[in-house]
Amino acid sequence: MFTASRVLLCVTLFSLTVPVVAQQMPILSKACPVGTKEAQALFQTGMLIRSGKGSEKKNPQLAEEYFEMAIVKGSAQAAIALGDMYRYDFAKKHPKAVREKQSKAMYTLATELGCPDASAFLAEYHNKGMGVKKDPEKALELVKQAADADSPKGMEVYGRLIAEYKKDVDSGRIWLKRAIEMGNGDAGLPLADTYAREKDIGGVVVSLRSGAAQGSRQCLQVLTAIFADGRYGQNKDAMHASCYRKLEKSIDEYAAPQPIANLEKLCAMKKFFMPFRNR
Repeated sequence: MFTASRVLLCVTLFSLTVPVVAQQMPILSKACPVGTKEAQALFQTGMLIRSGKGSEKKNPQLAEEYFEMAIVKGSAQAAIALGDMYRYDFAKKHPKAVREKQSKAMYTLATELGCPDASAFLAEYHNKGMGVKKDPEKALELVKQAADADSPKGMEVYGRLIAEYKKDVDSGRIWLKRAIEMGNGDAGLPLADTYAREKDIGGVVVSLRSGAAQGSRQCLQVLTAIFADGRYGQNKDAMHASCYRKLEKSIDEYAAPQPIANLEKLCAMKKFFMPFRNR
């Protein structure tokens, strides 16, 4: 969540060039309010219009209106979705500073509505100094609240920050693995990075595949690049890369990720890993 392309490209493993992906709706905690039944219906319609799925025509401006109506009726998840829209869907319509201000307002509103997951998104602004003074400690404070409230996104961001900022890799991995277990496959990216920094290619691939098994398009894209190009100690394997690419293309790019059944059989791995070569 910390880059414009929404793929965590780190200086070690994630220097790979991967295409920009649409923002998947994050796995939200059960505590995040969905509002009334009418709010839920408005939210679902907004998501269909945002993505252009079913019989709906893709129309970000109209989707924005549906999300706003859902928010009025108590939907914090609609505020999260609208915050994401301001960050990504309107990239060509509004300047970055304007979009950051609007998205921050939506995440703040989601927090006020009682959604703990929103604190994980707000932590980014403090960690990177986006519209506020850069304050990693404040970011950690915010995201720990989300993680402690069983937010899968909170666990991902908190695990990443304590591994990178606090240099507590073991604790970071615990939180990242827990996030994956809670359905947040994107946590496989920062988890893989902790192993890449130790030149443990086995840990890298296992981490990415654990995230991919939860339906993370980002993990699938990085795996595709690794095997398509023969990166990080792996031989080029067009069939294996094609398997990941096919799975990635089959995932709804806007909906919350769903587990991929039988990933181990669909994209079977060899029983050994090649030595790590830093490229």
